[in-house]
Amino acid sequence: MEICTNSLSSWLTPIIAIVAVYIAYQQYKTNSNRELRESKQEKLSVYKRVKLFLNSVDTTREISDKVYIELDEAIAEADFLFEEELTDWLSDLQSYADEFRNCENHLVSLKVKNKMLTSSIEELRKVEPDACKYYENLQEQMIDNLQNAHCVLKPKFSNYFKFGV
Repeated sequence: MEICTNSLSSWLTPIIAIVAVYIAYQQYKTNSNRELRESKQEKLSVYKRVKLFLNSVDTTREISDKVYIELDEAIAEADFLFEEELTDWLSDLQSYADEFRNCENHLVSLKVKNKMLTSSIEELRKVEPDACKYYENLQEQMIDNLQNAHCVLKPKFSNYFKFGV
């Protein structure tokens, strides 16, 4: 009986070690899968906010403070989640939005300069036709750039949502 106990004892230690290694490996896989899911959720959040921004621009042809702030926050997060190619593209989007907003500020400055703060853009066009035309054309160009970006949004992000990325 003592030989049987020694034999069982000598087998029990490696079996326990194997079970412990198996449990540790399963925990590692579970944690890795959770981290992958969380990473994809963070990336998806950036995608959704950029899409909402571009949808808003498409429908209103304007850039509100609210959607601009959302874009800005999404791009800040994207810097830590995506590769340079995508973050550069997102920076281009922000540049288009910034340029649009700068034109808006120039038009307001023209209203201030001409003491027309409560006047419509149509009235300002009569007083400053060349400047208005320049800024409005530039705004249209930036909106067109953003609408074109909306067309390639999904392909730009799609590689980051494939399995294992």
